[in-house]
Amino acid sequence: MKRRLLVSVVILAAVIPLRADLPPSPKLPPPLKLRRSVVALAEAGRRTAVALAEAVSRTVHAQTSPKQAVIETTAGTFVIDLAPDAAPNQTAHFMKLAAEGAYDGTIFHRVVKYGMVQGGDPLTKDPAKRALYGTGGLNAINAEARAPKMTRGSVAAVLVPGRPDSAGAQFFIVLADQPSLDNQYTVWGQVTAGMEFIDKIKKGDPARNGSVVNPDKIIKMQVAADAIKAGDKGK
Repeated sequence: MKRRLLVSVVILAAVIPLRADLPPSPKLPPPLKLRRSVVALAEAGRRTAVALAEAVSRTVHAQTSPKQAVIETTAGTFVIDLAPDAAPNQTAHFMKLAAEGAYDGTIFHRVVKYGMVQGGDPLTKDPAKRALYGTGGLNAINAEARAPKMTRGSVAAVLVPGRPDSAGAQFFIVLADQPSLDNQYTVWGQVTAGMEFIDKIKKGDPARNGSVVNPDKIIKMQVAADAIKAGDKGK
């Protein structure tokens, strides 16, 4: 019996070799160094996540916050989405004037029923210059791309007839689709809210080319960022 057990042990030793070929166990860092490594990795991950979130936020904000103008008038308030991609110079000029308060107090001096509403002339602040209404604030911007379509709510630059480089402060808003004006004017905005108030702006006399007696006027015009700041001050 003892001989059989001895033989069995010898056989097992021959079949199962010693595991000297396995790599040695890795040496673990001391507990303090390990904790510091884990903390460093966690901090790096947090910073990466914060940077990514901020980048996404900036992208979403840029995509969802179009430039807008908020125009308060005696007929009601309306909003224009600006189009800097289509008319960068005209849009920049308009925003500059709006920020300076240049439009505040100007009137809608020419309004054609079913046609358009014209305003933005700085001379209309002075009743003594009534004979010159429609001639002020022009010849400031060179010609830009002309809109292929002139649809209801389009906001376009007023031009001196025959002079494509004569745009400036004045603008007109189309009250109905105007196919006859397609490819004729630079459209730098679109009314996106309050069109019903624009429809209520006092109409002019057709016999006098739409000239208005006792016209409606712009009380306050602001770009969206300025309007938000003004609202925050009142809180």
